[in-house]
Amino acid sequence: MADEVIQERVSTGIRGLDEMLKGGFFKGTANVVSGKSGTGKTIFGTQFLMEGVNKGETTMCIITSEESKSLVREMQSSFGWDLDGLVNDGKLVFVDITDPSLRLQKSVEIAPTELIKSFKKLIESKLEEVKPDRVFIDSVEAMFLAI
Repeated sequence: MADEVIQERVSTGIRGLDEMLKGGFFKGTANVVSGKSGTGKTIFGTQFLMEGVNKGETTMCIITSEESKSLVREMQSSFGWDLDGLVNDGKLVFVDITDPSLRLQKSVEIAPTELIKSFKKLIESKLEEVKPDRVFIDSVEAMFLAI
């Protein structure tokens, strides 16, 4: 009998989806959630992070197209999530690549490949600094449209 490999699952925080996925996403994998604007991708990603926080994990949300403060206000008012409190407690970290201090804005002088390299370097440094258990990027599409 062959040895069966059992890979740990990570709950999405959405019961029906976790049932369909037999427990959630495979731990340590990258998963893409795709859909048109307004279909709930940001809500889904935030719920995924909240599930991690509820399990005692550290989480990171990388914003590529919205100001993180407006996202925090929108989610807090819509769902009653205390994202500000989680940020203050170090359980949720926002990385807003639209922040001018990060110098990742598109400019005539920066080639698209250099912008991607800068984004990759920033994300790698933040991942090393924070060491999050879960990461949500909102959105990969917006990042590539900016290039």
